[in-house]
Amino acid sequence: MIYLDHAASTPLHPELQDELISAFKETGNSQSKQQPHLKAIINISKAQIAKTVQCDTNRIFFTSGASESINTALIGAANFYKNSGNHIISFATEHQVVLKALTYLGTIGFKVTILDVLPNGSIDYKVLEKTITPSTILISLNHVCNETGHVHQLEPLCDLRKKHGFMLHVDACQSIGKVKLKINHHDLDFVSLSSHKCNGPQGIGALYIHPRRHITPLIHGSSPVRSGTMSHALIQLMGHAYEKCEHDYMFNLRHIQKLRHNFLSKLTDIPYHLNEENGVPHIVNICFDNANEQTIQRIREGIFCQPSSACFDGGASHVLKARKISLKDTLRSLRFSFGIHTTLKEINAAAQHIIQSHQ
Repeated sequence: MIYLDHAASTPLHPELQDELISAFKETGNSQSKQQPHLKAIINISKAQIAKTVQCDTNRIFFTSGASESINTALIGAANFYKNSGNHIISFATEHQVVLKALTYLGTIGFKVTILDVLPNGSIDYKVLEKTITPSTILISLNHVCNETGHVHQLEPLCDLRKKHGFMLHVDACQSIGKVKLKINHHDLDFVSLSSHKCNGPQGIGALYIHPRRHITPLIHGSSPVRSGTMSHALIQLMGHAYEKCEHDYMFNLRHIQKLRHNFLSKLTDIPYHLNEENGVPHIVNICFDNANEQTIQRIREGIFCQPSSACFDGGASHVLKARKISLKDTLRSLRFSFGIHTTLKEINAAAQHIIQSHQ
C-alpha cells in the first residue's frame, strides 16, 4: 500500500525518531521545583512553536491533541464570555471536530449558525456580515481545509472583527509546513495547533490564547487553561517538529510541488477534474469523471487515501457537498495528500495503480 494520506497523519520525522527513546527516558513532573530542567524542555518547545507561528511564547498551552485544543477554544471561550453574547458562527466546510463541538454548544443554550460557502470554497463575506449580530461573540474558521487544501485568507475576517468586535478562532491544524501563519500579525484570539500533521508525534497538540482572552477550562485542576501532568517528551518532539517545518519550509514546499506536478501529469490518460485548483499543493482532491464504486474501491485497495476526512464517519464528504458539488461527483472523488518524505517512485506507482484501476 502506498501512503498518500498525510493530511490524516504524518509519520514521525526520522530525526525525531532518533530522539524518541532519549526523550522518554527522563521521568518526572515539570511542575516539580526539584526538576526545573523538565520545565525548561517545555519552555524551549513553546519557543520553537511560537517562532514558527509568530506569537508570544507564554501564550502556548499544550493539550492532548488538536481535538482537545479546538474543544477547549470553542466551548471554553463560549462559556467564559456567555454573558457578552450567545451567538457563534462557523462554516459548513469546517472539520467535524469544530462542527460537533458547536452542535454541543447548541444543546446548552448557544445560538449556532453554520454558513454555506461559495462553490469555490471561499467565504461569502456579504452573507457573513449580514449574519453577525450584537450577540455574536465568536467565529471559527479553518485556515487550510483538510479535505481540499483550500486556503482561507484571514485579512477579511480580521477586518470584520475590528468592525463588529467578535472573537476569532482559527483551526490551523493543516497549516504548519504548508502555509505561513502569523498569529501576532493578525492579532488572532484562539489558534488550534496539531503535532502529527507536520511529522511530530501523535497525542500532543497546542492552543494559542491571546493575552486579552480567557477560557473556562474543560479539565479542572491547578491550571486556568489545562490541568494535568504534561508529557515533556511529546512536547519536546512537537517543538522540534515545528522547528524542522520552519527551517525546511521552502525545500519541502518545492518537493511537494514537484510531487503534485508529476502525479497529475501521469493521470492525463484518464478523465478527471480537480475539486480545488488553488489550494496548498500537499492536498489533491480529484473527481474521477468515469469512475464507479468499484473503481474507487480498487484505487483504495492499493493507496491510502480518503473519500473525505479520515475522521468523518458520515460517508460522502460534507465539505464537497457544502461546495455544491453533486453527490455523484462527491462519491467518485478522493483526497490524496503528500508528505515531505513521499518519493517520486511512490507517486509514479500510485498514478499507475489509479490508471490500472480504471481498466
